[in-house]
Amino acid sequence: MPSGEATGASINFAHQARDAQHVSGYSKAILANCMRVAGVQSITITSTYRSPKDQGRVMLDNASRQSGWMYKEHGHAVEKIARDSLSANRRVQDGLAKGFDPQRPLPGPAKSHAETQSEMILKIHELERKFGVGCVSKHQTDPKKINVIDIDPKSVKPFSALAPFIKALTGDQHVERIGLPGGARKYSKKHFVESVGCLHVEIPQMPAVPDRKIRVDNIA
Repeated sequence: MPSGEATGASINFAHQARDAQHVSGYSKAILANCMRVAGVQSITITSTYRSPKDQGRVMLDNASRQSGWMYKEHGHAVEKIARDSLSANRRVQDGLAKGFDPQRPLPGPAKSHAETQSEMILKIHELERKFGVGCVSKHQTDPKKINVIDIDPKSVKPFSALAPFIKALTGDQHVERIGLPGGARKYSKKHFVESVGCLHVEIPQMPAVPDRKIRVDNIA
């Protein structure tokens, strides 16, 4: 197990106050060792642990920017609230601007961003009570048990070291799962493909168990 950060490895945070507290020294040592192996000088972490409120915010923001569905199973139910609300709001705005189609039912009243997010947060709480914390997103898992870390691939310096960095993470026994940026092709049991452009890394906060059965899905 790595004993500390590699010399010269710069691990930065896009949101220092929010996220730095949720990445342990143990995880930083593992990341830094993989950076050293791959010749990476610096990375920027963009997201770590998320409360239900944070998770609702992230999912609504992503739904506003991305057309494709991003979550499966329980996360899909939360994402559906966002997409249904955004779709209804668009129909209301189009109808107000151009006139409503007399052949179609009128849409329901438009919901504010805050109303939609509140509904999503309540759904997350409901699902967690039934299926456990982390059922919507691994980012909600207790960081004392597992550090879930998103890295901006564009922040990897030099950028030419991104592929070797992913290879080093893949070969590290302390890394359980890796989400590859959208458009990539998974090539290991550890990998799944993210619907967003981040490098997602999961590091259990305990020594790795040899031959552990790795769950591969698209819970990001």
